[in-house]
Amino acid sequence: MLLDPTVKVTYDINNIDGMYYMLDKRFQGCLVLPFSKAIDVKKGGTVQVNGNDAYYFIKSLANAGGVFMLGIDVMSYLTDYDQKVDILVADFYDTDGNKMEEKRFDVTAESSNLPTQEQQLSEQEQTALKSAEEGIVLLKNDNQVLPLKDDEILNVFGTAFHKFRTSTVGAGKINPRFTINFKDGISNYSNFALNTQISDLYKFGKELLPDQGLVKKAKELSDIGIVVLSRASGENFDNSTRKGEYYLTDDEKNLLKFVSDNFTKSILILNVGYPIDMSFIKQCNIDGIIYSGYGGMFAGQALVEILDGRVTPSARLPFTWAFDYTDYPASKNFYNSVGKNIPLGADDNHLWVNTHYEEDIYVGYRYFQTFNKSVAFPFGYGLSYTAFEQKVTEFKHDEKDISVTVKVKNNGLSDGKEVVQFYVKKQIENIKEVPAIELVDFLKTDLLKVGEEQVLQTDVPLKQLAVFDEKKSQYVVDSGKYLFYIGKNVEQCQLVGEVDVTKPIIVKTVEHLMQPNQKIERLSKNDLEGTYPKGLKSGINKGATGIEPRGKRKNYSFKFDKASSAKRILFPDIVKDLTKSQAFVSQFNLEELARIVICGSHGWGMEGIGEAGRVYKLDGYDFPKFIVSDGNSGININEKNIGLPSSVSISASFSKALTEKVGRAIGLEARKHDVQLILAPAFNIQRNPLNGRNPEYFSEDPFLSGTMAGYYCKGLESTGVGGCYKHFIANNAEAARKRNQSIISERALRDIYIKNFEIALSVHQPKSVMTAYNSVNGVETSADPELLIGILRKELGFDGFIMTDWSTDSEVDFIRILAAGNNWITPGSNDSTYTDKVIAAVKDGRLSIEMLQNSALYIIKNVAKIIKSERSNEAV
Repeated sequence: MLLDPTVKVTYDINNIDGMYYMLDKRFQGCLVLPFSKAIDVKKGGTVQVNGNDAYYFIKSLANAGGVFMLGIDVMSYLTDYDQKVDILVADFYDTDGNKMEEKRFDVTAESSNLPTQEQQLSEQEQTALKSAEEGIVLLKNDNQVLPLKDDEILNVFGTAFHKFRTSTVGAGKINPRFTINFKDGISNYSNFALNTQISDLYKFGKELLPDQGLVKKAKELSDIGIVVLSRASGENFDNSTRKGEYYLTDDEKNLLKFVSDNFTKSILILNVGYPIDMSFIKQCNIDGIIYSGYGGMFAGQALVEILDGRVTPSARLPFTWAFDYTDYPASKNFYNSVGKNIPLGADDNHLWVNTHYEEDIYVGYRYFQTFNKSVAFPFGYGLSYTAFEQKVTEFKHDEKDISVTVKVKNNGLSDGKEVVQFYVKKQIENIKEVPAIELVDFLKTDLLKVGEEQVLQTDVPLKQLAVFDEKKSQYVVDSGKYLFYIGKNVEQCQLVGEVDVTKPIIVKTVEHLMQPNQKIERLSKNDLEGTYPKGLKSGINKGATGIEPRGKRKNYSFKFDKASSAKRILFPDIVKDLTKSQAFVSQFNLEELARIVICGSHGWGMEGIGEAGRVYKLDGYDFPKFIVSDGNSGININEKNIGLPSSVSISASFSKALTEKVGRAIGLEARKHDVQLILAPAFNIQRNPLNGRNPEYFSEDPFLSGTMAGYYCKGLESTGVGGCYKHFIANNAEAARKRNQSIISERALRDIYIKNFEIALSVHQPKSVMTAYNSVNGVETSADPELLIGILRKELGFDGFIMTDWSTDSEVDFIRILAAGNNWITPGSNDSTYTDKVIAAVKDGRLSIEMLQNSALYIIKNVAKIIKSERSNEAV
């Protein structure tokens, strides 16, 4: 075993899923160590923790060069800072029959380095705390069980109390300089006391029911029973409906019923990244329910501030929370690894999957509201400790805009913030398939003291009401009535005015692009029973060796007008004068062009800082260092930095201003760590709750999703750090994601899955866009000229550079990717592995030199903009 005896072995109790969870879920809660040789797994071995046989797991990881990794469960033993356990690893054999040398060593839980309540927080940390506070949704508060008195004794039940999650896994994970978990929040950031006789029962991973003697003692101390449920989620694996993932385990159900039956005040905390089964609330009389999500480095502090009322909840659900998975129409067309469906990771098994989007435009609340289906908690829902009055003082419109002015007054008993949601119902004449209601804007007040009021105003452009007419290939504001509402959520709305459109208004006419390569059955509001999704065509495409059938796409030609210069232009010259970019690129020979369109590898090995990649520094041009890193909620590098809530919790704030500050906080941290571009925000539509990356995405609604992404990136790029909109488009599953084909109608594509990117681009134009792994309608998104040139460049006017997602070329010929208008192949390499093939493709005519020149120009121009902005923000 590769174990350095001079290095202290530690375990982070606040990162129970760890970096290897995204490669195999069985590594959850494990200390992971490499073997020096291939191991004979069938022979097994001995692993003990503190003298007791312990759970272990061995897997050869292709991502780590085939190295055999040993995962040892330490989560069940290390639940407090500075705890230490003794581990014995023995009796393992390599594949040559040699017995491994016995290893005995200590593992210590990392120490706490929490800030004091008096400690001054940086701007970024203040934003992290505020976004955690405003991302917690109060879902239920019967009998005003919340807030609790600030000196209460808390009886906390459930193993999740000791494995409280603050982040997603994969690209969106955080590596914060400290983490305040729920236990820390109680102990260090509140006046609450913890009944450890109850909470300690759950240190060893079992949802036990305490004996009545212990319950009696607990009730004498306090009539409050709190249950914590947690679920992991993230990149590489989707979730499933097996118990312990979407559905509750029997033990979890029994624990909930036990607590609700035995305590006068019962509270459930949902420490989950996606909406799980909620059917149990019909059987368990839980008084209070809080959706805490993944709250980042300040998650525990924010949670106790909500519990004791120092902070009044102001978050709203950015998705619909149904009672049961089967309530979602997309459940019929999503690979769910239960029953006969084998577990399918992002890169496991060379299997090809088809996913038919039969629900069409009826995603999330668009379905539930249109078809009058009851849900546990509707889109936009969230309770408060205070009461607000929303009163419309003016409704007006002209041929361009609809303006609504609302006066919000705090009529309750505590200070708080209110969210005003604006919706439209389209009673139009020609286009028959329209959702019953759609979000058109949202605004949030400042902190209003009791009795205080604030006036908010929205201006909705008339063209925003357009829908895509598939027959005419036009975006049209159809003739008919448009009824405008304000509301607390999508179900609780009041009519405020209407607009009559006497004849259709054509907003724009576009080409038919990315049309389906096969017939799609589509849900219709005129025939629910006959058109409800059946899922008969979705799933593994048995026997397929590629996308079937291939889609047809038009090709685009490229020109590059060479510009000359009297003297050699260096990179600093174009930072000073961007108009020299064309002449700068004109100097490149074929080898240099081939080099610049290939990423200079990643830094995930021992020698790197953990960066995702770098723009290659061409010799002789005085190129700067240009590092890109994953992000979303932090800087995904080896060095400790900031840790903000996951994107879905940021979106739950329903605050544009706060989301812009979140982006700024990420940018400031990137500057500190010398990172020039953050690969964020990710904001695909939350089509199905089982998508592993749902916590990284903002919403099921394209307007909310795109708006939040735009403000996030606006804040990020205000610091001189570049942003990246991803994943373009329809990256709605992790199962076989590079071989998963999304089959979507042209209408749904434009009104749902491209719409959020269109909205984000209208708020802020980023320096880059990343394509998705998946295919859409028969062509990989990374190599789809109609998507990249026809839609992104020509229709949406994007002027940044386009990159692939990492290692997309393992399934798609990267020459075809470049020929389609994608500019940067990632992660690439520093040698000639890629560049030789690019040069050969130009020489044999598969790739034009003009295409390479245009790609180089997009990259150089935007890198120069970022460097120029970075230097103008030196004081940031």
